[in-house]
Amino acid sequence: MSHRSEPTAPKPVPVVAAIVTSSLGVLISHRLDRNPPWSYITGAIEPGERPAAAAVREVAEETGLVVSAGEVIGSRVHPLTGRYLIYVSAEPTRGTEVSVRAGSGLSAVRWVSLAEAEALMPPMFPPVLAYLARVLQPHEP
Repeated sequence: MSHRSEPTAPKPVPVVAAIVTSSLGVLISHRLDRNPPWSYITGAIEPGERPAAAAVREVAEETGLVVSAGEVIGSRVHPLTGRYLIYVSAEPTRGTEVSVRAGSGLSAVRWVSLAEAEALMPPMFPPVLAYLARVLQPHEP
């Protein structure tokens, strides 16, 4: 008995979502295509590229900010876009000044509090929410 494999659709290109945090909050962007309107800094992972490297590259390309990547927080198929996202933590290595770079597909980038991020990007992915609640909470003196 021979088994024929059914043709399969090509796998979608995974997308990295950089969860960049600093003393100013979490970095979010307003997308020109408004799908979704507000998001983290995101971009397609290039063939052979690790998610952490993609996060560093995308943040620099879209905002000019130099970051170092940390842990993978989680992954999922985004409920609004249907794209496979890998969420990676990141922190600035030199300053916190950001700006929209030409060709980024963004109209704005800004640092926001956890409450603002929750209001602008509901429903927030639970592992990202837990991560942000942990790293953005005020430090006790």
